[in-house]
Amino acid sequence: MKSRFFPALFALPATAGICAAYLKAMHISHSEAGAFEAIVGEAASVGFSAVCIIAVLMALVAAFILKNGVAFRSGKTEAAAKAALSVCAVLILAYAGTLLISLRNGFEAITLILGLLSIYCAVSFFVMAKHSLAVCDSVAYCVCSAVPVFWACFLIVISFREKISNPIISEYVTLIFAYISILLFAYSLAAKILGKKKTGVMVFACFSGLFFILVELLTPLFLIGKVNLLSAYSAKELLVQVAFLLMMPSVTIHILKK
Repeated sequence: MKSRFFPALFALPATAGICAAYLKAMHISHSEAGAFEAIVGEAASVGFSAVCIIAVLMALVAAFILKNGVAFRSGKTEAAAKAALSVCAVLILAYAGTLLISLRNGFEAITLILGLLSIYCAVSFFVMAKHSLAVCDSVAYCVCSAVPVFWACFLIVISFREKISNPIISEYVTLIFAYISILLFAYSLAAKILGKKKTGVMVFACFSGLFFILVELLTPLFLIGKVNLLSAYSAKELLVQVAFLLMMPSVTIHILKK
């Protein structure tokens, strides 16, 4: 694929994410109102589901089209990828800090483990940035490449633990899918460093991740003054979501460049 239309492709999941966030917010804000508002909320729910399906299909098509790389002329993709990885690492360190500070209000072993694993994950991203995601035989480097995969798996488990008591699945299902996309992206990064080509998986994870993360980030903004969804726990999650929202496109472009 030529690079002429390549940057515009990333606008597709972003636009879909904005639309889905608005529809999700409309569904939530109208779910407990009168008869007419309930009909509007139900219509918004159907529209939200349709946009989610379209976004996933777009991610699949993009993965098929871009799996062989892109003839990209810019020579700054490596610098952009290293900067994005470093910013991602800093934000994950901040997330780890909020977790460890929260232990002052009550000790939980699982929170301590996630905090320490988040620090290890951030260090791993710094190491990846230093080596520019190059293939390397170093055992320590290979181990670092695998750490974000285990961290993402643990993050999914923690999210299920925190959200499973909520009977309204639609309020947190996009968060779970966002973390699954992050897991797939971390897996494709590790595969690249280990010399395995998983470009299609990376593109799918990037596009689907951008969509679901934007839904999670923007829905509370559309609900300002209507419903309060931003708890202390979800506020901490924003750091992780913003970290990968900034990192995934730059790294994907760098990996796809040929």
